[in-house]
Amino acid sequence: MKLLYTCLFLVTLSMLSRAQSFCNASGNVIIYSNYDGGFLQINVDQNIPNLKIGIVSYEAIDVQVTGTYSANVVQVVYAGYNSSPSTHCSPGVPTTTLHVAPTTSTSIIFAPTVTYSNSYGYTSVICNYSCSNTTSQGGCNTPDQITDYFMAMFGGTFYYHKTQYGCYLSTSPQNVSAGGNCCIQPPVTTGIQKNNLVNNNTVSPNPATNQLDIKFSNPSAEHTITLLNQLGQTISTMKSSQSNEKINVKDLERGMYFVLIEEGSQSQYQKIILE
Repeated sequence: MKLLYTCLFLVTLSMLSRAQSFCNASGNVIIYSNYDGGFLQINVDQNIPNLKIGIVSYEAIDVQVTGTYSANVVQVVYAGYNSSPSTHCSPGVPTTTLHVAPTTSTSIIFAPTVTYSNSYGYTSVICNYSCSNTTSQGGCNTPDQITDYFMAMFGGTFYYHKTQYGCYLSTSPQNVSAGGNCCIQPPVTTGIQKNNLVNNNTVSPNPATNQLDIKFSNPSAEHTITLLNQLGQTISTMKSSQSNEKINVKDLERGMYFVLIEEGSQSQYQKIILE
């Protein structure tokens, strides 16, 4: 009887572990993070349309995206120290490289500003090795910072986050069907907001081509409007006490930007795509 209880416990534990591997069964955004870099082999063995992959590390990674459904991957973004050699792995990786299907969009972004503030994590996206967002990460990011950054970048639905400290090994491919080990993300009510300003202000159109139209829910208040690129660098800043404002974006490089609207001590981020 004791053996039967033990078996039932192990089966139940295994089922719970698998259930925790995936954050949303209909997700299309997956994240891999570590500290030591290495050789990250992602085997896309699940048929997930419009799949997007975010990768974070302090040391360089050689990324290979392969598998039966690798053509489903529409975007891969690496954020971190892309020029720091992977010195803890053998062999080492001199610089981050992304090997993907020809139709996949790729970006390597050097330490972008976080989109979610957590006092236990760093202010730039550089590394993550733990699923704790309530303990000091020793100079790395908390998992909610990592999740928020890529969800702001990609949109879509969060599928899973796989985090570890040590090197990724070419002999140990990461199967998409295996899921991850972390589902920590900021509260749904905050999204990529730094504070709790309700998203009643509107920025349109999105995607945009020539101009952004901003309408304020509280037109009598003074607002500071800042346009930032995906690295968190300021493109322009203006103040307004009107009910609406316009921003000319026709001469900007196409891609992703953020509009930061500040009202007193509160602020709101809005992701914008220029195409």
